[in-house]
Amino acid sequence: MTLKSSFAVLFLIFIFFQCIDQPKDCLGVEGGLATKDNCGNCDDDPSNDCLQDCSGIWGGLATEDNCGNCDDDPSNDCTQDCMGVWGGSGNDKLNFCGHCEDNFNCDFLGYMNKLSFFPGEIADLYISSRDTILNADLGIFDINGNTVGNFSTSIYPQTIENQEPWKNGFGFNKTIDFDIPYIKSGIYFIAENFGNNIYKNKIPFIIKATEPVDAIIIYPSNTGNAYNSYGGRSLYTNPRALEVSAMRPQYLRHFSIPFLRWMETESYNIGYVTDYDIENEDNLGYTNLVIIPGHSEYWSRNARQNFDNFIDQGNDAIILSGNNMWWQVRYSADGKSMICYKSDDDPIENPFLQTIHWYKPSLDYSILQSIGADYYHGGSGKNNNYGWDGFKIVKPNSPLFQGCDLVLGQIIHMPHVELDSAPISHFSSEGVPVIDTSKLDFFKTELLAYDLVSGYENGQEKPGTFIVIQKSEMSGVIINTSSTNWCKEGFTGVDNSLVETITRNMVELLLNNTSVFSD
Repeated sequence: MTLKSSFAVLFLIFIFFQCIDQPKDCLGVEGGLATKDNCGNCDDDPSNDCLQDCSGIWGGLATEDNCGNCDDDPSNDCTQDCMGVWGGSGNDKLNFCGHCEDNFNCDFLGYMNKLSFFPGEIADLYISSRDTILNADLGIFDINGNTVGNFSTSIYPQTIENQEPWKNGFGFNKTIDFDIPYIKSGIYFIAENFGNNIYKNKIPFIIKATEPVDAIIIYPSNTGNAYNSYGGRSLYTNPRALEVSAMRPQYLRHFSIPFLRWMETESYNIGYVTDYDIENEDNLGYTNLVIIPGHSEYWSRNARQNFDNFIDQGNDAIILSGNNMWWQVRYSADGKSMICYKSDDDPIENPFLQTIHWYKPSLDYSILQSIGADYYHGGSGKNNNYGWDGFKIVKPNSPLFQGCDLVLGQIIHMPHVELDSAPISHFSSEGVPVIDTSKLDFFKTELLAYDLVSGYENGQEKPGTFIVIQKSEMSGVIINTSSTNWCKEGFTGVDNSLVETITRNMVELLLNNTSVFSD
């Protein structure tokens, strides 16, 4: 076939196919691009094709609410309860007491513009009551319930107007302001009457020292605020808060109360500060001895540095607390709230200010270098199969045990909830923990007693240690009982007289610059 004839054939084929009808799209257009979606709609725009709703129906109107329920009735969508939980079992709004629970009862609640004051400062008081009380007589009480002052004011019911009141405070209108009385430093309460319950219907505050004192007690107010669920959330609720305000009702943590009451019966001249007060190192300048009671779990970097400086300058500390310095915190710009994300989600740019566990290497500030023991090396001692619910004596000849007639291996009974520990390398042939000096290399370190606990890291048996340390030849001394329960069960349990004697020895020896080491 010639080239000319081949072209002719191809031309005829082309004409043939041109005469064949092209397929029509859903709009009837030959060769068109329109298609039907799953709802039967026809167009050439795939971006507006219908979708399946949550029940699988194409083009359906059912939607999934925040509780995972799927229907087309928005009127029955689940709501947030007062804890911020979608579909939660709490009330729609906080009750009068600032709690979700209906069974939490109160008649009177309030707070002050700060947690601590110097005598003569003007304090703002914010109070709400269940009912209007005209000319209510309010007392100022010490920790033992003694009346040290009084005043009168009218109290009215107030509502919590602030969003996220656990973070932003209750936002009550001021009830009254008054002058902090010129009385000794201590923990005080404002209430209608003291009653038998130290926690209920009371507004606690601290009066700070203005002149030299024998010792200053650093009251763990941060721990109280962390566990405080007034306003709907705490650092422990689910969901939990990331920031908690001091501008809401506060209460004293029970871990410290028996010891604090005992101290007020002794002859010492004692000053008090809060955790936030030691952001300013001047507040430690009225003494050469600090005492940390109960459960001092939340510390800022600045507070830790001020504490370390205090010890490095030759001053002393008695730590009657466990789970110490466990979380790093920081404060809002106005100092009214405490921030603790407890995770790497913390948006702070400075990695050294991340509000995570202090033992984390990224913070580069081991708890051990401050106080010689931490919860990471210790653990939980209550209701476990380890230990004997108390301290087993290793150094009965310690000056701290004088007057106690203790013998080697004797138990000072005290159930431990949380117990810190120095790092331990091994147990001696006598079964006594041996401190790992490669991790705790101080001028002096002495183990006085120990208990066995369920380890924090893996639940395996570990010791918790009662130690005395001196970081350098020029530094002061730290006595660290490492126990959350020294101030509670220690002062109320079967061996409370021993605990009182040992505690008194701690204070007396340090105040008199007498050695607390047995060697």
